Amino acid sequence: VVLPLLHWFTSVAPTVRALQGSLDACSETEIPWTDVRNAVFAYLRGEVTMDRIETLKDLGLRGGLDPQECDCWYGWITTRFFLPLVLDEEQQEVALQEQIFHTEFVLWLGSPWVEMLDSPWDVPTVLAATASVVAKDSAASTDGCTPLESQLHSRAEAAGGGTLEVGADLAKLAAQVLLHLPEEALAEGKERTEPLWGSLCSAHAAATAALILGLAEPGGFRVTPGYAYRLAQKVLQSTSEAGLAALLRSTWPIVTLLPRLAARLRTVRDRGQLISEDTLAEQVVEASAREYPEVAPPFLPPASQVEKLRLLHGLAALHAAMAVARVPYVAITGTLLGAMRHHGFVPWDGDADICADIRDEARLLRLVLLQGPASGDPQDFQLASSFGLELQSSHVARAARVLHSAGFELFAQAERPLTFKLSGQDWLRVPGKMYGYPYVDVWFCHGWAGGPFSLQSAGFGVPMPRELVFPRRKVFFAGLPLWAFQDPGDSLTNYYLGSDWFTDCVGHATFHRQERKFSEETESARFDRKVPCESLAKYFAFASKMQPGLPEGVSSEKALMARLRAWVSLLPEPSWELDPDGPGEDESEFDRPEPWRRARDEISRPLQFGQLALGAPLALSGQAMHSRLTKCDGSTMHFLVDLALHLERPAGARCQAMLRLRPLLGGGGTASEPQLLHAFAEPAGAARLGGQLLEAEGGEEAWLLDTPSFVCRTRLGALGLYWSAEDAAAGGGR
Repeated sequence: VVLPLLHWFTSVAPTVRALQGSLDACSETEIPWTDVRNAVFAYLRGEVTMDRIETLKDLGLRGGLDPQECDCWYGWITTRFFLPLVLDEEQQEVALQEQIFHTEFVLWLGSPWVEMLDSPWDVPTVLAATASVVAKDSAASTDGCTPLESQLHSRAEAAGGGTLEVGADLAKLAAQVLLHLPEEALAEGKERTEPLWGSLCSAHAAATAALILGLAEPGGFRVTPGYAYRLAQKVLQSTSEAGLAALLRSTWPIVTLLPRLAARLRTVRDRGQLISEDTLAEQVVEASAREYPEVAPPFLPPASQVEKLRLLHGLAALHAAMAVARVPYVAITGTLLGAMRHHGFVPWDGDADICADIRDEARLLRLVLLQGPASGDPQDFQLASSFGLELQSSHVARAARVLHSAGFELFAQAERPLTFKLSGQDWLRVPGKMYGYPYVDVWFCHGWAGGPFSLQSAGFGVPMPRELVFPRRKVFFAGLPLWAFQDPGDSLTNYYLGSDWFTDCVGHATFHRQERKFSEETESARFDRKVPCESLAKYFAFASKMQPGLPEGVSSEKALMARLRAWVSLLPEPSWELDPDGPGEDESEFDRPEPWRRARDEISRPLQFGQLALGAPLALSGQAMHSRLTKCDGSTMHFLVDLALHLERPAGARCQAMLRLRPLLGGGGTASEPQLLHAFAEPAGAARLGGQLLEAEGGEEAWLLDTPSFVCRTRLGALGLYWSAEDAAAGGGR
């Protein structure tokens, strides 16, 4: 029975990645996999003869399958996991004791579980059947449990996983358990710096809690079944050294809950009928076609103006929540493209995208859970007394209250790929989904701490040179300053594989309102299109590329700098904080984000370091850059001006200022209104000269000047510090 292991995980994992997409091919040249599968599930139904059992046992005990040649890994794993069912008690004990299933266990944990949902090999069902005949080890399962974990264990064990009813109280208990999830629990191995679990109990408790939330009533704690499925897998991956035996012997109902969640996930993934009944989606498309009769379908705006305003409000709320929770992010893909080419939304895009550090996935999950049940208020969600007061007053809990107060909710969403979703509390739901439309996608980027940086996936995401990423800067998005890559233009060129994203406009391939890709067979007219952007300029506003110098008509750099100095002189004393992007030029002293990460929950008040006193010297460090946003009638909407500046105090401080100039005379400017009702209607910024008048020589042109973003960085010894004037005014920002 004791057979040689195939390979350890470190050597087999690359093979698993290479085999993705072919794990279910199951060529029957050497092994009759169809017959094997039929026999396995006939056995589970009690419909198999002893000779078939012996055949299965013989196959299951056969060692030496080469992972590079086996094209039916789900079949092989199923057969191996099935094996204890047909061994006598002594053989079963030896097999489990010697961990002959260890390689298969690690491979199963490392394979894309979501692909198994479409596989005829039902691994969770076989695993649950096998667990039912394996003797349980109650002492090992509960050793080291916290009181909260013990409470969940008692509730789950008493009911049994197969019949466990997931009501509101049990879902709340599961959420409380997951609030203990270590912040690095979901990070990739190389990004993990500390041991994750004090005991196997804590890991099995977290996996059980994830499965319970996935089975809770829709919207219970805003954890989708797909994310719960992924979360359980990620947690169990960290227990792989304990092997399959520990999972089968555990008194936690993980293996009995897995088939239930898999069945539910298969159900919620089948949205065809709901999508076909979504008449609102077609109504919006038809309305857009009537408004833009000459625009090809791939470029029709997929959202109404009100929905775009909702989406912008959602971005503002999410930016604020991420700032309060101390989670850095960058705008990516269509949102970054829109900021650079349209100074706002790509007109035919229907969502928004940002990317956070993958190591903050557990932190953002905590934010999701701290929103409380979907039917309640975060203030009403009472946490476990062991750490409730500390957590309820944390940065993350404050962020949850920010979202709730603004009317938004964040969902932990994943099947493939991993994203969190932000949408309005009362917005119409996407067909078959928990969240509403429009929504903001929160993706996860890898490599923030060092090494290769990639968007959205460690193994399959788009790699991004670090010099294009850090230190981050702000970009202008429809009036909202969002964090972005250090070099937004070149990062977009890198993302779009060298294509000219500025002059070539590509139609949308995703119908975000229904959260689906357009069908290449039946809907190619809706997305299969690329045209010169200039052909769309008579319908939508486009920006020019950043150009050196000041905008035409703004001839006086001296006057512009005088207005900026006046604005800076009225700012409050800077609240310097540790820079999430590290010390700046010299990265050799430590990994870029780590000092800030270690201190972000310990430092409750900003550092009072230096002061921008009245009249502090403020000078250009390089040439100004500008971009013009042109309306579809050819008139100027505004100019954006980027200035790199340096300060005398604190010594060595450098700032990036983003200025906006809106025409006030002629050319569609607001001064064409005789009463000038909107020229300086910015009461919130009036005390700080939020909008100032900038005149051209001779007075023939005038602009309203404001400063959407002003970010400064400096050094304190080896520490990098930063200050964002616009975020400090709103309560802090990352």
